[in-house]
Amino acid sequence: MPALQDILKWSHHSPAWQLAAALLVLFLAAYSTLILARNSPFVYDEGWLSLSIKEFCANPSIVVPTVAGEHLELKPPLFIWVYSGFHILLAWLPLPAESVFRLPSALFGAINASLVFLIADRMYGRRAGIASALLFATAYISVFSATTAMMESFSLFLALAAIWSYVDGRLGYGMAFLGMLVMVKWLYVGAPVLFIALHFLRDRRLPHVLLSFASIPAALGIYLLLAFAFGSLDNALGNLALDISRPVPVSMAGTMNNFVVVFLTTFPMSVLVILLGFFCRFDAWKERDVIALCLLAFVIPFSGYFIFWYLTLTIPAFAIFLSRRLEELDHRALFALVLLGLICMNMLMNALAMGPFQPSSEDAKAIFISMKGKDAYFVEPLLPGVGWLPINEKYGGTSKSFLLLDQFNTGFLFYRFDDRSDYGNVHAVFLAYNETAQCADYMVVHLPDYASSEYNWSAPPCMRFLRAEGNYAVFGPVGASDAMPSK
Repeated sequence: MPALQDILKWSHHSPAWQLAAALLVLFLAAYSTLILARNSPFVYDEGWLSLSIKEFCANPSIVVPTVAGEHLELKPPLFIWVYSGFHILLAWLPLPAESVFRLPSALFGAINASLVFLIADRMYGRRAGIASALLFATAYISVFSATTAMMESFSLFLALAAIWSYVDGRLGYGMAFLGMLVMVKWLYVGAPVLFIALHFLRDRRLPHVLLSFASIPAALGIYLLLAFAFGSLDNALGNLALDISRPVPVSMAGTMNNFVVVFLTTFPMSVLVILLGFFCRFDAWKERDVIALCLLAFVIPFSGYFIFWYLTLTIPAFAIFLSRRLEELDHRALFALVLLGLICMNMLMNALAMGPFQPSSEDAKAIFISMKGKDAYFVEPLLPGVGWLPINEKYGGTSKSFLLLDQFNTGFLFYRFDDRSDYGNVHAVFLAYNETAQCADYMVVHLPDYASSEYNWSAPPCMRFLRAEGNYAVFGPVGASDAMPSK
């Protein structure tokens, strides 16, 4: 408690950029340590993104990134370009492949904390800036974004950099950052545009600000030209059309479930924003830009394609709004106490949301190490409607890469790119939900719930169940010794 007060007292007399640099170093160290400590398998979109990064590093002349050699144009290419550059720089480090892909997100996550500080400091003062950065950086979604090899941390960096540039009067830089954001996740550009437009409402510079938004369609046009020249324009247009359909609600039940996810992943900040918004007196017009982004968090869940990490764009607004309310407290000690309590609650939510560490890649690989010299098949039952045929056709049934499934997103495999020679006996097999695998010495099947009828999958008659290893079911040949391979 005294230490936090001392920090606040020192920060009051320190230049903003000096504090921003200190926050960057602090959270870069924190996020990087968490990445290295967890060493968990890839989750969600990390799998196909890491594969695309690896392919682009091997052949950057393709310009538009591929997935398993195919131009899918799932997203614009800037994220793959940037993370490929980091991968080339970091690949020599003696670290697990997963950590190498994730470390750039830690850097952008730390920069984001510094940008939140700079924006809040410029708008509401030093104490609000410090509190905003600390609340933002410890929020669960911020930690998730900064410790995964996904687009959210980098996208938020571009959004916050654009906001800071406009707030600081640097419209040219702001235009550039908005254009770059379009080249990563073009729908995300709506959040900073909303903030910036409201911030300059009734400002004599508003016409110039609105004119600067021309960089958005210009960047979109550049992306389509690149897809036409180096990739697949049809895929690019198809995925843009899919993105446009994302905001459409699907059902009331689905929307209610989305709101449950919102409150679970943003507690306590979202609840406090609602309570303080109703029961505190403040000038809503003066804070219209921040309030609008806060409200966006309660609009996004109406989307039929809602995913919790879309809320990444709203966490800075939550942090700034709450910090503004804290900054209004008269006593510095009370301010520090409440801030410390909120930070502790954020950290508790991180512990609860992340739960125990996921099985490490080394743990999963150990299953196959025990089977060395035998034919070992890794089986992924594909759910109905899950395609990814280019990946399946290119890598399925081969021993060129050792494959591990992420722990959450059934049907999406990721690839390890190191120590392939150790797993020459491992074959990856992709099966539809009603297909049967061939006989082998050992078979490892990924099933989040082995008894679930949803997958409608069973081992061939020549195989028998040996044991379960977390989400993996291990099978051996019928009639073989009862001795099971041990890790």
